[in-house]
Amino acid sequence: MSSARETAPGLLRLALPAMVSQLGLVAMGVVDVMLAGSLGATAIAAVGLGHLWGWGTFMIVIGTTAGLDPFLTQAFGARDPKAVGRAMAHGAGLLGLLTIPVVLIQPMAGPVLLAFGQPPEVVEGATAFVHALAWGIPPLVAFGLVRQMLQADGRMTEATVVIFAGNVVNFVLAWALSQGRLGLPDLGLGGIGTASATARWVMALALIVIARRPLGEAAIPWALAFDFRAVARLATTALPVGFQIGLEVWAFNAAALIAGQLGAHAGAANTVAINAASATFMIPLGLSMAAATRVGNAVGAGLPWRHIAKAALGLTVLVQVPSTLLFALGPTLVAGAFTDDPGVLALAATVLPVAGAFQLFDGLQVVMFGILRGRGDTRLPSLANVVGYWFVGLPIAAYLSHPDRLGLIGVWIALSLALVLVTVLLGARLATAHRR
Repeated sequence: MSSARETAPGLLRLALPAMVSQLGLVAMGVVDVMLAGSLGATAIAAVGLGHLWGWGTFMIVIGTTAGLDPFLTQAFGARDPKAVGRAMAHGAGLLGLLTIPVVLIQPMAGPVLLAFGQPPEVVEGATAFVHALAWGIPPLVAFGLVRQMLQADGRMTEATVVIFAGNVVNFVLAWALSQGRLGLPDLGLGGIGTASATARWVMALALIVIARRPLGEAAIPWALAFDFRAVARLATTALPVGFQIGLEVWAFNAAALIAGQLGAHAGAANTVAINAASATFMIPLGLSMAAATRVGNAVGAGLPWRHIAKAALGLTVLVQVPSTLLFALGPTLVAGAFTDDPGVLALAATVLPVAGAFQLFDGLQVVMFGILRGRGDTRLPSLANVVGYWFVGLPIAAYLSHPDRLGLIGVWIALSLALVLVTVLLGARLATAHRR
């Protein structure tokens, strides 16, 4: 039996492409914010609000895609291509059903954001961004499904290369369309959204072409996507993952809405902090994906998985130290990469050290959930987010954010407390699974 120390190098080799891949996905949002920065604080806040709506409404689909992990990884572990094909077909049916309402509610962005008390001038820009971004939702679903299949087989590089290409397309088009360069029209924030949507189409088509051979080997019976009983059975395991990831993102989105009520500068500073924290979060998220893959493969092959869990958690502690130090010691440097607005810069620099304080807990909780997901244990762990964020974190954020109390920094203190609690709850669940 391999030890955790022997397992760690192989796990890290698998995780590195996943980390780069996730950083590449976040880079698109970071580029959007940076390019919006040249248009002023209101534009930064608008892009942040647009991403809040776009990813918030779409996150349950992304999360449910990750929920296919136990089916795909265990099928690959058992070397059963027919099981891989069935999981892909049923997954496509489930994701298709979830995508339809997500696309239909995109035009509601403006009225809903206004109802949550966001500044009208910020909502106007966010609405233009969301409307342009909406037509990129279907290809992102297709990209996610194919990527999940490759990842379950330990193949991370293909998606990483495609995401890099997508970033190039996104940067060039966003730079051109946001200010009318290269002979293209000046579409402002709508141009940035159009660039991201176009990049998603490029990524989906490219990955399908690259993965045509493994897709063919799986002999996917696509007609099973309409076997609604089988799709419903798969949903009982995959949907809790969608809700787990969705609840976490929605909690941060709710915190962003609370921050937005403090004004455009607070909303922009919160956007800067969220983007910086999201970028560093991609490193443990890559480890989480690798852990889910290897644990699922081990379970499918009837092999022990505990040494994989120990290796993943040990690596998480190591990789989270640099981001903690960066946010604590260089907050102005980090914030300065996004904006040169003095008001936004000063506010973001006060928040980033708090974001640094929860880096370790944020990494541990996502890796723990990846380990549990690989085992197929998804229902009870998803409740940890409900308790941590919605029963503890957000009520405290709403109280501390009042201008007479702590304002924006109070929101981030509350999020930190929520992350600590989620980590403790998932740790208890993992310890129970380990004993069994």
